[in-house]
Amino acid sequence: SVALNIVANRSLAEVGDGVSIAGTSGHSVDSLDLSATAVHDIDTEAEAGSAGGVAITPALALTLAADNTTADLGTLSGTEVVANGISVSATQQATENTSSKGEAKGQKVAVGAALALALVNDGVNAQTSRSLQAGGDVSFTAMGASLNTLASTASASGGKPADASGNSTDSSAPSVDSTVNSEFSNAGSEQGKAGVGD
Repeated sequence: SVALNIVANRSLAEVGDGVSIAGTSGHSVDSLDLSATAVHDIDTEAEAGSAGGVAITPALALTLAADNTTADLGTLSGTEVVANGISVSATQQATENTSSKGEAKGQKVAVGAALALALVNDGVNAQTSRSLQAGGDVSFTAMGASLNTLASTASASGGKPADASGNSTDSSAPSVDSTVNSEFSNAGSEQGKAGVGD
């Protein structure tokens, strides 16, 4: 059993390139407050079970997440004039929960393997690409919190015990490492095809 979760959340608050808040060159605005806020929850769960003469149960949960929140003032040929204060802020809270459970019951061979993997790339930015002139305080704030949990449970009963590496002593059974490497490679390929993170 394989659970694959590929996620790329983008939250953006911006003043586009070449756009002045005042609207006309030489004019000013009273104040400027730009903010971007995002909350993301991602859950990935894989569960598998098997029984019989030869029971081999790999369960893999894989999360590939790239969450980004940005507050951006784009380029401007002149200077953005603000009479009072300027505040640009970006805030992001991301939670990724990845879990797997594998249970095998075999009369001859029983191998239960459960793996939970997560690759997380979260980013938060508050930025400007233009010149600013302000009569008050100027602040740029970026705050981010990422909570990632991994949980895996595997059990096997009956049959011959696995070797010291956790692999089946049955030569026909795939190893845990080969299963993980294969699925991880497939996930990376799917991520690239989907353009996740671009």
